[in-house]
Amino acid sequence: MDTPYDKFDLLDVPDELSKTIKFGGVTEMSELPELDISSLEKGRKTLIYNYYNLDPNWYQEEDCQRILLMEPSFFRQYPVSKKCIDFTLRLSENIKDIQVFVSEFDELTRYINKEDIVFKEHPTNHHYKGKEEPRAWMFEVEGYFPSFFGFWKKCRKQIGK
Repeated sequence: MDTPYDKFDLLDVPDELSKTIKFGGVTEMSELPELDISSLEKGRKTLIYNYYNLDPNWYQEEDCQRILLMEPSFFRQYPVSKKCIDFTLRLSENIKDIQVFVSEFDELTRYINKEDIVFKEHPTNHHYKGKEEPRAWMFEVEGYFPSFFGFWKKCRKQIGK
């Protein structure tokens, strides 16, 4: 515990930390609210939010349809606890008039024109269709970093700028 951070890269991983097991959790989606599909407007600009995008300032001044998409397939692949789902829903309350849609993206496109959909880029939503916008980055750092601290050293240089 008395090892300086800059020495972490040189340490061997202890045996106790090298064993891994597969997470067997399941995301419980049955308690999520159901969207009234009749409230969706087919020809209106629609912003798609998800577990990784809950930016309350995104198009804040525009009158857009706002949907928090909670895809069951996403949560089967990346399970989270009920506390995480509840936290996401509470965060979404910061977005005025957001509606929660618990289904797959393709199902959503039955009610919304793809041409009206806007979403932020993320590695987990390559299957979305519509206008993709870049997500915000805290730092402009590229490359592979075998450790967090190698990455952080590059980021730290940008903090003072």
